[in-house]
Amino acid sequence: MNTTIMQTPTSDHALSESDRAYCLKRALEWFIHLSASSVGTLPTHCTPEYMERQIREDLTRAGKDLSALDPAGKKSASEMEQALKSAVVTKQVIIAGELFKRLCAADTSDYGYEAADRMARDIRAMLENAGKDLSALDPAGKKSAIEMERIWEEAFAARRVEYARRLFARLCAGDTAGFFPPQNMTREIRKELEKAGKDLSALDPAGKKSASEMERAMVAAEIAADPRRGRA
Repeated sequence: MNTTIMQTPTSDHALSESDRAYCLKRALEWFIHLSASSVGTLPTHCTPEYMERQIREDLTRAGKDLSALDPAGKKSASEMEQALKSAVVTKQVIIAGELFKRLCAADTSDYGYEAADRMARDIRAMLENAGKDLSALDPAGKKSAIEMERIWEEAFAARRVEYARRLFARLCAGDTAGFFPPQNMTREIRKELEKAGKDLSALDPAGKKSASEMERAMVAAEIAADPRRGRA
């Protein structure tokens, strides 16, 4: 559905009948998107709160109350108020669930630096705004908040270990861009592993090397990546 927003006059009194009809149509389109059972393909700024705000603003411009959101024209404004609030909560949970799936699948590519941390904050914020706990992240609705907290921590720890491994691979390759001198990169690696509750042995994907072996490997890589240490 086309959600391209046209410019409307800032004064509602200046709106023509066709402009008011457009605002009503747009409010209905936003409500359809908000009520959809999937995340959809709207831009990232189109949060449930944003869509709710657009709906209310467009209805005001159109000179309508919330009852106009009911295609059958049978529900009152108060009934549609409840429907709107319920749709916002449901959409927040849907988005949080989708982000959690991505977190578990290590799909954090569009979150940039400290992706897992930022994604986790977004998930918790969505649930908090919806008045839900982590049990809402279970699609089957069978797991408790405590059980989902454990799954959450495991997924989050796994993302930190993966990030630490990527940094370690870069360090070994002499790629310290954004972290020079290399000590900054090793500090970042240690920090991520500590937050994940892991020691340096977690840097070995094969799981065969001990923490002390990986410590030696990291120190050697740090020295090799620092051109200052090679000077006479």
